[in-house]
Amino acid sequence: MRCAAVTAALLLGLAATLSAAPVDFAQVAADAGWLAHLDVDGLRQATLFQKAYQRLVEDQPNVAKQLDALHALLAMDVRRDLHGMTLYGKRLGAAEGVLLVHADLDPKALAAKAQWLPEHKIIAYGAYELHTWADTDRKGPRRLLAGAFHRSTLVVFAPGVEELKAALDVLDGRSPRLAGDSPLAVAVPPNTALLARAIRLADAELPFKSPLVTQSETISIALGEHEGTWFGEARLTLKSAQTAEQIRAILEGLRAMGELQADDDTEVKTLLRRFRVQPDDRTVIVEFRAPVEAVWSLVEREWNKNKARRRSPADGPTR
Repeated sequence: MRCAAVTAALLLGLAATLSAAPVDFAQVAADAGWLAHLDVDGLRQATLFQKAYQRLVEDQPNVAKQLDALHALLAMDVRRDLHGMTLYGKRLGAAEGVLLVHADLDPKALAAKAQWLPEHKIIAYGAYELHTWADTDRKGPRRLLAGAFHRSTLVVFAPGVEELKAALDVLDGRSPRLAGDSPLAVAVPPNTALLARAIRLADAELPFKSPLVTQSETISIALGEHEGTWFGEARLTLKSAQTAEQIRAILEGLRAMGELQADDDTEVKTLLRRFRVQPDDRTVIVEFRAPVEAVWSLVEREWNKNKARRRSPADGPTR
């Protein structure tokens, strides 16, 4: 529970917002096959997350102390200094990926702390200092991680020196950036806080081979809050219109099953009916839009139920 509380606090911090950090596709390599972006500033502005954070600190008074300790460790206060994070890679499921962290940072303080990382070394690359260290938490073959400051408000991490160099080259315009006509770079709904996209899904290195994946081409998921409405949008492009129609039928069936299981719970039923599955040839479009207050009412209700269950005494032995 303590770990979950800290994680939630990282995402829901309510400190004053500086410049927003929506996704910047120009910072992504042209050969990317997937990307994810978290707009932390956008989360701070979202009413739903403000309510969740307030409730979190009420239920977990030690969260503030844990965040203070994290501030001392990172030389950065995530409650006000972290603005956004972008993660991208070539192939979904592969052990790779570049992480871009947008934050108000203290390069000197972080560089000093980096000296304590296992097998830490510094490599020069043009005007940059590349920091490398051993990934001691990883099971399997030994691997080096690498990181560098692109500027005081942007630090780059990668699973190797060459990957880090390539990411810095993209940021400096020395290597091709994501094209504007890429499916990964299409327009993003306003106030999107979480964005996840992938292409070439059939080539994904997943531990399972699902027909849903092998028959898919692209996927895009966006979540956020806009003008008092919480929204979610998912688009899945399939290889054939027939497969798309089958997926739409399955999703409609799941929504109907949810309403059936809700029985006389009108609050749940009302929200389930706000899911819309749109027909669009080979693309399955699922949309959800609901007033923030309606979503929070259900979240708070379930939160209180879980809290009551945690406080209730253990059941006695059955007879």
